[in-house]
Amino acid sequence: MARLKANFIIQIIVVLFILQAGQVFAQSQSLPAIPGQTILNQVINQTNGPTFTPFGTPIAIKNQLNGFSSSSLPGVPSNLDYDKAISYFDRSGNLMELVIPIKNSATAVLDPNMTTPGANPMPGKIIGAVWQRGRGTRVVVAVFQQGSNGASLPPMELRFYTNSTSYYTEGMLYSAFVDYFNDGRLERVDAGAVIAAYNSCISIGLEQVCWYPYSLDVIRDQMSKDLIQAAWNRATARYQIMVGFDLPRTVPDMIGANRRSTCASQLNSASSFDNLTRCAANLVMTSSSSAQPGQPIGLWVVRAAADLKAYRTNGTYTGSVPVGEYLVVDATPTRNTPGQVGVLMLVNINSNDHYLIPSVAMQSFANNSSIEESQAGVKDGTIRFRGF
Repeated sequence: MARLKANFIIQIIVVLFILQAGQVFAQSQSLPAIPGQTILNQVINQTNGPTFTPFGTPIAIKNQLNGFSSSSLPGVPSNLDYDKAISYFDRSGNLMELVIPIKNSATAVLDPNMTTPGANPMPGKIIGAVWQRGRGTRVVVAVFQQGSNGASLPPMELRFYTNSTSYYTEGMLYSAFVDYFNDGRLERVDAGAVIAAYNSCISIGLEQVCWYPYSLDVIRDQMSKDLIQAAWNRATARYQIMVGFDLPRTVPDMIGANRRSTCASQLNSASSFDNLTRCAANLVMTSSSSAQPGQPIGLWVVRAAADLKAYRTNGTYTGSVPVGEYLVVDATPTRNTPGQVGVLMLVNINSNDHYLIPSVAMQSFANNSSIEESQAGVKDGTIRFRGF
């Protein structure tokens, strides 16, 4: 009951923030025009989409997972996809949460295949592992009703195992993705894990299981939304903006292949996950609270230059997005099939230096009325069904 009450309060707060941010400011300057199709095609064809640079799993966390008994928790660690781990860093380089999916998650099936160890044994399936600030390393097990074969009933709860027999239980949100190609598998861009402001999620085939942060103060960067609020104020002072922005669901992330590679190297050998100087988030972002043609789908604050596959709006390649505040406009809104490459236009709030970067269409979050599917998420970046 306490968790339901807390979730209800969060939803009220989110609605209030969205209403506050959703006012219409009629200023004299319209948003700049999206470049012509020739330039957009140039970005698509020359880049073949954005580059994903995973952080991987640090040796220290791998060693902790090696301590779990493979007889009690089969598939740990052999079935964990260490290379596809998703990490949430704050702006100071503190690792807040790391989520490890299982291998071959795009084609996996969310059916029980084991009996959970420890007290109250139930049908279960290991869906991944997690490291959380203040709690450490845990193996995540989806638990099913007794006697269920998983064919028709989703899991009912999650168990986070602290060792091979001890666990604590968390509520969960279950969702199903759209099977766009009717092939019974999830597209590669949506496979694995994603972390948002109020949810951490792992996909298993065409199904997704999410949980709430155990403490927003401990494992989320609560102050990052202040940067978005300030940028939004400046944006509305310059441009005609007809959408609001989802301030409470602001997340920090790290963009730029070199920056991410440098962080991955430091993270891999770290014995402590505090103040990793090479892992300070250089992006703060959120999505728009509604969608309107030609209007922004997101808002960025870039805190350090990012070596993205960037172009100026005249088609000149720059290979970098400089420090600044940007409204994110979907320049190719009809390219919606998961995996399809598109283009985002970054409208500079404080100058006329605007940029184009490649994007990829994705579902990001599966269909559940309790989850905002268009929210920003940490997965090398996603906002309103676009990865970058």
